[in-house]
Amino acid sequence: MKWFDWLIMLLPVSFVLYMGVYSRRYIRGVADFLSAGRLCGRYVICVADMANALSIIGLVAFVEVSYKTGFALNFWYNLTVPVTIFMGLTGFCFYRFRETKAMSLGQFLEMRYNRTFRIFAASLRSISEMLANMIMPAVGARFFIYFLDLPTEVRLFGQPFPTFMLLTLVILTIAVSLICMGGTLAVVITDTVQGMFCYPLLVVFVVFVLCKFSWSDEIIPVMRDRVAGESFLNPYDVENLRDFNPFLVMTSIFTLIVNRAVWIGAGNTSAARTAHEQKMANMLGSWRGMLSSMFYLLIAVTIIVLLNHKNFAPEAKQVRDKLTRQVITDLLKDDRPLRDDIIRTVEAIPEQRHEIGVDAPLGQNRNLDTPYLDAVHARLLAGKTAEILRDNPAPGESELRDAEGRGNALFQQFRTLFHQMMMAATMRRILPPGMLGMFCLLLVMAMISTDDSRMYSAALTIAQDVVLPLRKTPFTPEQHLRMIRRITIFVGVFFFIGSFFMAQLDYINLYINLMIMMWTGGSGAVMCFGLYSRFGTTAGAFTSMIASIAFGSFGIFCNRNWADVVYPFLKAHRWVEPV
Repeated sequence: MKWFDWLIMLLPVSFVLYMGVYSRRYIRGVADFLSAGRLCGRYVICVADMANALSIIGLVAFVEVSYKTGFALNFWYNLTVPVTIFMGLTGFCFYRFRETKAMSLGQFLEMRYNRTFRIFAASLRSISEMLANMIMPAVGARFFIYFLDLPTEVRLFGQPFPTFMLLTLVILTIAVSLICMGGTLAVVITDTVQGMFCYPLLVVFVVFVLCKFSWSDEIIPVMRDRVAGESFLNPYDVENLRDFNPFLVMTSIFTLIVNRAVWIGAGNTSAARTAHEQKMANMLGSWRGMLSSMFYLLIAVTIIVLLNHKNFAPEAKQVRDKLTRQVITDLLKDDRPLRDDIIRTVEAIPEQRHEIGVDAPLGQNRNLDTPYLDAVHARLLAGKTAEILRDNPAPGESELRDAEGRGNALFQQFRTLFHQMMMAATMRRILPPGMLGMFCLLLVMAMISTDDSRMYSAALTIAQDVVLPLRKTPFTPEQHLRMIRRITIFVGVFFFIGSFFMAQLDYINLYINLMIMMWTGGSGAVMCFGLYSRFGTTAGAFTSMIASIAFGSFGIFCNRNWADVVYPFLKAHRWVEPV
């Protein structure tokens, strides 16, 4: 980026951080720190919610899904709109929760069930939430490394440090500092300021994409060029989509209703002056969020068209080569021969020029990324097998299966990062100076507004619903605030460790859903029936949550160990067909 790109990014971010520091003078008690004194109006909350919803991890996840499925599924996802509007107009769960006058979700659970269940449920919610959200700093740090083309290591005081680790530390330090300065008040103020900056930036990028690509000559032909059953445009021709399909949409609508109240009771959800203001803020936020939805959609269109249309074949070749080189360098830091072999193999792949209407339509199994993925997979399997042969010229079947498992696990990480960082590599390639700085500013603000909100939610749950019920004597206001700040720092350390050591093996949405399933699998029924019926019992609530833990843990194990343990085991026992 040019020097003015850095100014475009740094000046507004500095103003946001100043507003976080300035908010400290308005903290006069615990209520101000926990729920902004419950003085926020509908417009402040809806703008803050919009900034909170606009996130790097959300944009990356949307592009990741759209690159595989196009926009035909959006037709079915629109079924959630009337459901959301109806729940917003009626204040479903939110209005009822405010009427209980509980300051946190755990306080309501104690009122409805008992203190033991409050501590158990709050602990489970915090663990699940932290496991799901701890990859956010990692995704953000990796995005900026790829987008800004930063080196993998920098030298500080004569010692090399991974850039990824330093960026993750900076991201978490900013989020933790904002929370410790003013709690909910600082989060609401900074998120609102960021939302005011984001609106004009979203308009700029919507206009840029619409001017960059021809709707009739480039966008529509690329979207229509799909095999039968995998349409990117026709919602009635998606029966062969594997990972994301109409069944997922139906499941999403069901969980949208049942899990309406499972994340309630922290931050913006309890900061409004009245229950009516909270309801209206949710309604206004739904309408204002349509601009960010359009932005997400057009960014996904940019990635799909540039990487698949013949008019951009040279740029697509450069993006795929650069992306493969960066990802494989990250994965094989200690295996330079194999890394160099894969890079040479990929760079030898010719430019992919797909003639729409002449060549066979593209699909999930065969597309312009397939030569790159197949080449990397083959070289990884060959490289891991060669390692076994060097140590043992006559390896047994179990050793060969172990080598295959390690190769498959590495390839799964490569494929995940290849698709996740596709947006960063592509946007860096096509954005002119000036717009590079604006795009970086937009995503820095999206990252800050999301990270501090998610971390604060986990810290608040631990402080209010685990630590406080266990304490026999009440805290003084100063001790209470000090305790929340210390727990926030602990959550930040947990996120840092998780970001640095967690290897993500699948789609972001799948990973998050698996992690939160330990909580959401049973908490939806606990909250809905707790708010609206007298029939739920404490024993039933415990049973629901324990079943949720069991199913969630099983799903996490299968996801984390599928490539190197589960699939080789099933194939060895002929329970699945070899792929």
